Amino acid sequence: MQKKQKGQELNNAISRIIALICLVFLIVLSALSLIVFGTIDFNTYAEKHLLIFRSPVKTILYVLALIMLLILLKKVLFVGAITDTGKRRRRLIIEGVCSLISFFISIWWIENNPYLPKYDAKNAWNTAKLIVYGGDFSNVENYYKMLPQQRGVALFFSAFYRLFGDQALLAFKVTNAICLVLILLGVCKIAADISGKDDSVAYVAPLMVLFLPLNLYTVYIYGTLISFAAVIWAFVFAYRAIFNEKNQILNLILTVLLLMLANIVNKGTLIATVAVIIVLFYSALLRLRENKVYFMIVTGAIAVLILYSATSQKIIDNAFQKSTGIDVGCGLPSVAWVEMGVTSVEDEDGGGALCGPGSYNFSIDRLYEAYGDDSRTVSSQCMSGIKTVFFEYFSGTREPSMIDFFSEKTEYQWCDPTFSSFTMTLFLFDEETEITDSLRQMLNGRYMQNLLKFLSYYMPLIYILAMLVVLYFIIRRKNHVALGLIELYFIGGFVFQFFWESKSRYCLPYFVVLIPLCGIGLSLIEKRILPKLGKILHIVHIHR
Repeated sequence: MQKKQKGQELNNAISRIIALICLVFLIVLSALSLIVFGTIDFNTYAEKHLLIFRSPVKTILYVLALIMLLILLKKVLFVGAITDTGKRRRRLIIEGVCSLISFFISIWWIENNPYLPKYDAKNAWNTAKLIVYGGDFSNVENYYKMLPQQRGVALFFSAFYRLFGDQALLAFKVTNAICLVLILLGVCKIAADISGKDDSVAYVAPLMVLFLPLNLYTVYIYGTLISFAAVIWAFVFAYRAIFNEKNQILNLILTVLLLMLANIVNKGTLIATVAVIIVLFYSALLRLRENKVYFMIVTGAIAVLILYSATSQKIIDNAFQKSTGIDVGCGLPSVAWVEMGVTSVEDEDGGGALCGPGSYNFSIDRLYEAYGDDSRTVSSQCMSGIKTVFFEYFSGTREPSMIDFFSEKTEYQWCDPTFSSFTMTLFLFDEETEITDSLRQMLNGRYMQNLLKFLSYYMPLIYILAMLVVLYFIIRRKNHVALGLIELYFIGGFVFQFFWESKSRYCLPYFVVLIPLCGIGLSLIEKRILPKLGKILHIVHIHR
C-alpha cells in the first residue's frame, strides 16, 4: 500500500514538473504575443516578415472581446441541449457542421489558388514524377546527397503519381483538405478527452474553423497537413490504448502505423514519437505490478517505434536509391541546422538570413560545397562552430547578445499569426502561376490585411487560455494523460525550435495542439469565472 502511495506521489511530482515547464513557456509566449506580432508585405509576399510592436492593453481588450463573443456563440449553439444525450448530439452536429465549413473553404481555396510547388517541394515533386515515368536524375543528385530528409518525401509523392497520374497535384491538395478535417475532428476528441465534457467541443470546433492559415496550407505541396493529421490521431489512439482495455492492441497498432507515416512525410514528427513513447512507457510502468501483460504489449509497441526511428532513414535511403539510381550518402548531419539556428550569419553576397535570426541563410550550402558529402567532417566543423558561438555569447563578445538573439528569434517563430501560410502558398509575381484578377485583388486588398489583424488577436487568445488551463490543472493537482501528452509535445517543439533553423511554419503543429486547451479554458471561464464574477457584482449592487 505504501509503495503504491509513493508511486502515486512520484507520478504527481513528475506530472507537475512537466506542467510547470510548459507553463513557463506559455507565459513567455503569452507576454510576447501581447506586445508584438509578425506581418508581411502584402505587395510582394516576401518570406521575411516584419515585427510590429503594439499596446498590450489594447490587445488584452480585443482578446477579452473575442472570449465573450465565443462564449455567446457557444450559448447559442447549445440552446435547448440540457441532458447529456442532448449535449452529445449537439456536439456531433457542431463537429459535423464545422468540418463541412472547413472542408468547403479549403476546396474553394484549392480551386481559386493554382499554387505550384516551389523550392524543396518543387524538387521533391519533380523527382517523384521522374521515379514514376522515368528520366534523368543527374540534376537532382547533389541535392539529395546533401538533404537526406527529402528522399522520403519524394518517395511519398511518387505514390500520388502512381495512383492519380496527371491529376496527382490536385489529388494531393484534396488529400490536404481531407486531412484538415481529420485534424479538426482529432483536436476535438483530444479536448473532449481532457475535459470529459462534450460542450468544450463547441469552442474547439469553431476555433479550428477560424484558424484560416490551416486552410491556406491545403494548397501547399508538402507533408505539413498529412503528417500533422497522422500525429493528432496517433495521440488519440495512444490515449485509447492506455484507457481502453478492450482494444488496446488495435489502438497501439494504429498509433505505431500513424507515427510511421508521419515520420516518412515529415522528419520533424520525431518529437511526437518521443512524446508518445514517454507517455506509453510511463503508463506501463505504473501498471507493471497489476498488469504485466499490458506492460509487455506496450513495451513491444515502443520497441517497434524505437527500431523504426533508428532504421527508417536507412530503409528510405535504400528504397530511394533503388528507385532513382542515385548512390546516396549520409548527407548533411542534423547539427548543421542547429549551427544555423543559433547564429545570425550574413551571407557573403549580402543576402542575410531569409526569415529572421537563426533562419536559413545559405551557410549550409557553402558548408556542403566546402566539404562535399563528408558527413563526419561537416559534423565536426558544425560542433566546433556551435561551441565557438556559445563561448562568445557567454563571454559577451558576440553581437547581438544571446538574450537579444533568442528573444527576437522566438518572436519571429512564435509571434507570426499566419505561421508563414501566406508566404508559402501565395506567389503573386511568379510567372509559372497564373491567377485571376479577382483573386489578385483580394490578395492585395483589405481582406488579407483584416485577416492578419484578426489572427494577430487570435494568437494571444490561444496562448493565454492554454496557459490558464495548464495553471488550473497545476493548482487543482489534476493529472491527465492526454494533457500530459500535449504538454510533452509542446515542450519538445519549443525546445527543438529554440535551437533549430528558424521558421514559423515549423511551429504550426505545436500551436494547433494548444487549441483544445483554449477550448477548455473558455469552458472554465463560462462555468466557473463568469458565475463568480456575477455573484460579486450582485453583492456589490445589494450593498449599494
